Amino acid sequence: MNEEALLDGLIVLFKRLEKPTIDNSGNRIRCTEGFTLTVEIADAIRHILTICPDINEYSGFTIENRPLSLKTELAGNIGERLDSLKISFPPRESIPAVYFYKDEYELVDTHAQFLSQGGRLPDNYYLTKPEFSSKSGINNVKLEKLDRLLDWFALLKDISSLNSTKEDVDELIFIEKAGDDKLTKPIHFLTMIHSEVLNVSDMPALGHFEELKKVEGKTEIHKKEKQKFLRVAFIEVLRALKANEPLKDDAYLIAANIDRLRNSYYEHLELFMEDFAISEFKREIEEAHFSYIEKIESVIGNIQGKLYAIPASFAAFGAIAKSQTIESTLLIIFGSLLASIFTCIMVMNQKDRAQFVDKSIDFVFDKLQRQNDEEIEHDSIVQNIKNAKSSLSKMLKSKRKLITFYVFASWTPFIAAILVAYFRHRSEILEWVVTVIIEFNQFTR
Repeated sequence: MNEEALLDGLIVLFKRLEKPTIDNSGNRIRCTEGFTLTVEIADAIRHILTICPDINEYSGFTIENRPLSLKTELAGNIGERLDSLKISFPPRESIPAVYFYKDEYELVDTHAQFLSQGGRLPDNYYLTKPEFSSKSGINNVKLEKLDRLLDWFALLKDISSLNSTKEDVDELIFIEKAGDDKLTKPIHFLTMIHSEVLNVSDMPALGHFEELKKVEGKTEIHKKEKQKFLRVAFIEVLRALKANEPLKDDAYLIAANIDRLRNSYYEHLELFMEDFAISEFKREIEEAHFSYIEKIESVIGNIQGKLYAIPASFAAFGAIAKSQTIESTLLIIFGSLLASIFTCIMVMNQKDRAQFVDKSIDFVFDKLQRQNDEEIEHDSIVQNIKNAKSSLSKMLKSKRKLITFYVFASWTPFIAAILVAYFRHRSEILEWVVTVIIEFNQFTR
């Protein structure tokens, strides 16, 4: 059945009648004052009966108080004065749900219970005062605000901790700590819809809040966090509104303050994002801190591993030292010199690496400092950066002193070899030195 055609036909008839009224909850057009039945009115009625014949069962007209049938007696009375006329179209299987109302306020109040339980406005209706049809394709500002409000209430129902239907309204229960609450207190909210909500100055659309609605079979962590922020924001806003206007319905207070609810949500989300960014930044600082501790320890570990060459040299030299010849002593000196040179070179390489680590610490932590100044600007992060950098600087300073000691230690095999050679072959060495001096003097004369 063509509901739109029936609605259009009823609208044409309504406009042709003299002083028509609407009753029976928007399902009947009635004329109680006498009027002349014109061809135009008769044609409009016949067109309606052609679209939906069953309307004849609930309709009729009277002449001199005699009830007459529209279907069989209408055509024979064109030009006659009718006492009354009624065209009823109650929703049935054979009659589509079509409604007529005076204005938006009557439409909403008639469907208040249905709307308060999450329902929507009917698909086919006509408002006589503004001459607005649901099928006209023209926007109705007041009803658009109502549709958006119903979207918001549907979202609140989705994110509520509990909900139930009570008589003629949905009851939403929110269980969340908010503000300065020390204990979690349940907040009850009735989604009561009255025509008064049409008077709110503005009603923003859900927009990206649409993504906070529950989706079956999905448990997204970030969505749950955002739903929690919206619950907390709702509780805080509702409490503040009720404290200022205790006599107003909760639903109207929220309807008139959706912008305030959104702003409160954004504040909570911004705080969360800031805390999250701070936590991530602190984690990044800690990772950099521990990474450089490992690098510093690695430098010292590499040096200590290479210093095993020193006791190994002494062990080898001890074996060679069993021989008392000058040749073995020279071998000891030469071997110890090589061992000391190589060990010293390796230690100095690690000293250069320690210098590089020091410059890298300055670069990385200065970069973190600039990043904080540009993006986060949080004092606790500044202190964390300073503490981490200071800790690493102190650690590196103490390790550098240790490296300096290792440089001197690397020459101990050579020094020991020189001492052994001197005490073992002192006379030979002194004699060799004297000979060298004499020959040098003779050469320079």
